Amino acid sequence: MPPAEGIPAAAVSGIAAVLVMGATRMSAESEVELVIEVRDLALEDNEAEPADGVAKARCLAENVHRIASASLSFAAQTLLGPILSVMVKSLKT
Repeated sequence: MPPAEGIPAAAVSGIAAVLVMGATRMSAESEVELVIEVRDLALEDNEAEPADGVAKARCLAENVHRIASASLSFAAQTLLGPILSVMVKSLKT
């Protein structure tokens, strides 16, 4: 049995008219505003991420430079004394 067989045609037409009237009064503005807001937030996040990555890369490069400089300075100070003493001893003989 088809679903509309027991319902009079006028009732089906009335229900259809009510649905059409409700649909014409509906507005998608609030949903569109929400979508625009979410899009804008996503764009802001995408723009902020590269800036954060660049700042982190600079910080890492500075730290590596400091470590390398400190290591070379320490190595030079540690080795310079023995090297100079060997050189002075070899000049004395």
